[in-house]
Order: sequence, then structure tokens, then C-alpha cells
Amino acid sequence: MPHDITFAARFRRLLELKPLDRPRAKDLVCTDGTVRFEHVYFGYGKINVLEDFNLSIASGTKVAILGPTGVRKSTIFDLLLQRSLPAKGRIFIDGQHLSGLEIASGQVGIVDQPGRLLNRSILNNLLLAKPGATLDEVRNVCRKVQIDEEIMQRPGGYDSPAGADGKNFSGGQKQKLLIARLLLQLPRIALIDEGTSALDVEVERAVKKIIDTAFSGRTVIFIAHRLSTVKNVDRIILLGENGKVLEDGTHEELLAKRGQYWRLWQHHRGK
Repeated sequence: MPHDITFAARFRRLLELKPLDRPRAKDLVCTDGTVRFEHVYFGYGKINVLEDFNLSIASGTKVAILGPTGVRKSTIFDLLLQRSLPAKGRIFIDGQHLSGLEIASGQVGIVDQPGRLLNRSILNNLLLAKPGATLDEVRNVCRKVQIDEEIMQRPGGYDSPAGADGKNFSGGQKQKLLIARLLLQLPRIALIDEGTSALDVEVERAVKKIIDTAFSGRTVIFIAHRLSTVKNVDRIILLGENGKVLEDGTHEELLAKRGQYWRLWQHHRGK
């Protein structure tokens, strides 16, 4: 129906987090999922967030970005998705400078806080990630994140309203829906910003395994505070003030250095 088509188009724009308007922008071609920041500077007013920030992420890598709350790690996602533009420097995806490019739905996906659900049915909210998906496909990803049964217990099942900004769901249920939508979208690059923070530890661990399997060979960048969720990624990057990279390596490599990450891990383990 025309209404559904309009809604789908609107939501796909929301999935892309309303990138800045560039009327003559060309489409980004993302086939590998490499990411590179070169000498990037960015700030909010007089507050510098990134100064001469450099970062390269290889295709198919699972990366976790850690750091204190004040570091504003989410700024990296804002810049990648073109919510904001750097004051200086360049950002590349698959070797293409993002300036003047449009990121289409299906290339880069995100689960963040607070997440975006519209006041439509649960099914419509999920289908916006993949308009042609069947109900079986939708239910399959929802089963994987342990939300299908909860949805089916509602009077309207998948036709039940999500509510404005997902108000008809708890924080954990909403995160499950957002992750299910990401699994349905299956972009080349997935950005997950505290995307499992409202889940209990056991469910979070199970969902993390689902993400690892579904995104095998694809690039995933996590921002997280729970160290247990990032232990098994390919690479952990610890940021400091102004986006300075303090430590960079695998979990085992960083523990061996006995630096800041080691201290964080000891605190996490209660030692």
C-alpha cells in the first residue's frame, strides 16, 4: 500500500540517522567494510572531542572501542554515519572518501541508545530494515534474540503497536527488537553502541554469539562498558582524552601489557 511504501522509505532514512543533506551526493559502494579515519578533528562548540584521530579497521574485523564516558566514543559513529562532519581530516569506507557520498540502507546499520522505533506495528518496524522479508524471516531473527515468544503473547502478535519510540516495550525488549532488525538488515558494517546494555548477562552472551555468527566476514564495531561483552573480539581499542588511542590489541595482548586495560579487567573481575 502507498502508506506502507512511504513509511518504509521514511524509516530507512531513520536507520541512516538522517545524514546531512547533500543534493548531488553519489551513492557509497560498500562491498568489503573497511573503515579509515585520517587526521580527524571534531568538537562540540569549544569542547574538542577528537584531535588528530587516526583509526583503520580491516574488512570483517570485530572491534570494540572502550573509554571513559567523557570521551564521547559515540562521536565516531556520528561521523561514520554522517550525522556530523569533521572539522578537519578525512573518513573512508572501502577507500571512498565519505565527503559527497550517500550511505544507503543495507551498507551500514546501527543499534544505539535510545534506538529508533516508530508508532507503527512491530512487524512494520522490523520490515523497514528489509521491506521484502517474509513473516517467517522476521520471526526467525526474533527467535534468535529471544523476543518472538514475547511478541506472540501480545493480543495482536506482530501487528501489535510498538508505540512511539518503542514505549510499549521494556528497555531489554526494545534492544532485542533493534538487534533483530539489524540481523534482518545484515549490513556490511554494523555499529553497536551499548546495544545489549539492558539485557541480563546470559541473554547478552547468547545474543552476542548470534551477532558473531550472523556477521561472520562482516565488519562490526562495538562501543561497550561491560568488558565481558568484548573479550572475544578481534581487536580492542582503548581511547583517552580527545580520542587518543591509549591501547590497541586483542584481549590477551592488552592483558599482557598490564596497562590501563589490564587494570579495567582486574576491576571487572573484582580484584
